[in-house]
Amino acid sequence: MAWLVGERIARGAVTVVALAAVARHLTPSGFGMLNFALAIVALMTPLAQMGLDAVLVRDLVRNPARTGALLGTSFVIRLVAGIAVAAGVVASSRGSDLIRNNMLALAPMSLILVSQAGEVADCWFRSRVQSKAVVVIRGSVIVAGALAKLALVAANAGIAAFAWVYTIEAAAFAFGLAAFSFSGRDRAPRWTFELKMASALLKEGWGFALAGLLGALAVRLDQVAVAGVLGDAPAGLYFGALRLMEFPILVATATATSLFPSLAIEGNEPAMHVQLEKVFFIVALVSWVTAIGATVAGPWLTPLILGRAYAQAWPVLAIHGWAALFYFSGFVRANYLALRSASGTQASAAASSLAVQVVFNILLVPRIGICGAALAFLVTQAFNAWVLPCVLAPLRPCLAIQARALIAPWQPGRWREFLLPIHG
Repeated sequence: MAWLVGERIARGAVTVVALAAVARHLTPSGFGMLNFALAIVALMTPLAQMGLDAVLVRDLVRNPARTGALLGTSFVIRLVAGIAVAAGVVASSRGSDLIRNNMLALAPMSLILVSQAGEVADCWFRSRVQSKAVVVIRGSVIVAGALAKLALVAANAGIAAFAWVYTIEAAAFAFGLAAFSFSGRDRAPRWTFELKMASALLKEGWGFALAGLLGALAVRLDQVAVAGVLGDAPAGLYFGALRLMEFPILVATATATSLFPSLAIEGNEPAMHVQLEKVFFIVALVSWVTAIGATVAGPWLTPLILGRAYAQAWPVLAIHGWAALFYFSGFVRANYLALRSASGTQASAAASSLAVQVVFNILLVPRIGICGAALAFLVTQAFNAWVLPCVLAPLRPCLAIQARALIAPWQPGRWREFLLPIHG
């Protein structure tokens, strides 16, 4: 966990300089186009991954003897799915003006959906709780990418050039992970493909892929709504605030990811719930720091990093900061459902959240602009965290656990209880 979270902190320190330079160089309009393309790629990533991330980590932990077949079969599935989804994104430009107008950045970035197949090696490292290699590879790629973006700013490059940098970063990370998994001291076995295993993985994974797509829509619909309803310049302001939120989001996801193997080891239910509450506590701690920090620092931090043209974006940063109290816990709930093989519940939860997002974006975005989109996101995440566990039975065990963890950072006497070693 320390390696992963430390890498996220270092990444934030490195990328903030490049982010500031790119945002100022492209202006809110160009920055909005670039980040809209990134949002579409992120939206399609669950389909390209076929919902196999959490499933693969779980199976690698529980069936280490099948590692080679699990990795090789998952790679083939994700490669084929990535090619199909990328082709679909490009083809959709014929029927959507919004997609067509952003193809300058979206066309090269769609290749990220193909290169992600190599990231199955990341699942192998995660299953073995080995983060050092991932940190070194990702850190090297991020530093190189930041330098490339600064060089492009100095060369007065256009949006397409920056899109290609993002694409090359993703491909280099995937290739580096795969290469290191075969050459490190603790090497992964040779990857093999098994048709029967592919059928089993697809049977379970498609549900999580659908749930992931719906979940991504529920999380990113506000971004699409801003770009589609308000235009490129307001979208640039909105995306600017979201890019500042990336740092705490990366820390929260790293926390949930690094502690997932400790939950995946089969054991008795009460012991697993104790571990689950510890994970919720650590994520809650990150979310409280995010909420308070975004509110206090937002008014001066936003124009300081992004430039005065983005000064109006700080309320969006503050609202998303408070949404983190609910949003970050969702990373843990998703892992919990993966442990339960509850893809149907995951899909139902995502579909319900998406419906709430649609309603509130329709109500708020035309009336109060980018702040309306942020408020729609906040309401959706609160609904996802506290209403859905009351309705969906598989999520119900999380309700009391996450409630206790959310208030625990304000109860100093309970810190020692939560910070005892987390183990399987």
